[in-house]
Amino acid sequence: MADDQVATAAEFEFVFQHTSTGILLIEDGMLARLNPAAAALLSLGSEARGKPISALFAEQPKLLAALHEPAPRDEPVMLNNRREVRVMNAALKDGAQISLLEDTTARSTLDAGRAALIRQVAHDFRNPLNALGGFADLAATEPNASPEQIEYLERIQRIADKLYNLAGTLVDLAWIESGMPLHMQPIVLSEAILAAADALGDDVMRREAAITLELPDDLPPALGDAAHLQQAIAVIIRNALFYAPLGSEVRIRAERDEKTVRCIVQDRGYGFAPDELHKAFDRLWRSPDPRVQAIRGGGIGLTIARAIVERHGGQIAIESAPDTGTTVTLSLPIVESW
Repeated sequence: MADDQVATAAEFEFVFQHTSTGILLIEDGMLARLNPAAAALLSLGSEARGKPISALFAEQPKLLAALHEPAPRDEPVMLNNRREVRVMNAALKDGAQISLLEDTTARSTLDAGRAALIRQVAHDFRNPLNALGGFADLAATEPNASPEQIEYLERIQRIADKLYNLAGTLVDLAWIESGMPLHMQPIVLSEAILAAADALGDDVMRREAAITLELPDDLPPALGDAAHLQQAIAVIIRNALFYAPLGSEVRIRAERDEKTVRCIVQDRGYGFAPDELHKAFDRLWRSPDPRVQAIRGGGIGLTIARAIVERHGGQIAIESAPDTGTTVTLSLPIVESW
């Protein structure tokens, strides 16, 4: 065996023994090997080697089914010991199969905590704001209310609506910045761009916008959480749609260099003044341009987009000029193959 093959085998054995991801090697329906992480996850000992997986996991039919699926399941599998795992399978050249078991229990617990926090915010913060807006609406119907009083009540309603929408967004930002675990896997950036653009179909129609997509077919994969990257890209596209005159064009393209893949969103909107550009990613900041102020928003979208991209080891940059347009570039490291 060549020296590089020996090194590769040794490296694989090191990863096999020490990774926190469970690894199963399956040959002809038999469990050929399992690493310590898999043994701990599945409560199995060395005696399990050489036994049929159909017998080993007879009391865990969902796990058994997942081990026979070629594509990864979106939903995790609940084991009998109440641990949650995401199963990914790959066929080897000799007909054997390698299966990876990622323990998602901690992430699910954090997701549940996030949902509980949002519900608490809704109860303690959003509900009173909703009531405040309702009372303002009701007061505005008073027959003897003066035009000035009605104007003030309408302002109260707009501010209450803004704070109501901002509450949930701030929770999202806090969760991302606190280190919420991401579901990282190889993704194709062009697919995330298409998904984000499709999700904004109603906004595109509302703004009578023209979307131009330039997405090459040969982009290398990046490592990322697809749902969160789509969220970041959608924020950028939505800004391009709304902070521009009706009927404007938005150009979205993807490209690569030696180390990164990039999503570039270019609009012909209102743009930023030179002395404002450094504030674009600041939380709660919005341009004082009256056209921008007339559009509902909390000044938090680009802050979230930057937080998501930086959590992926990427970068986000912005170029802009008043009444010329804005170009936002999102860059992510390419997944290197060895």
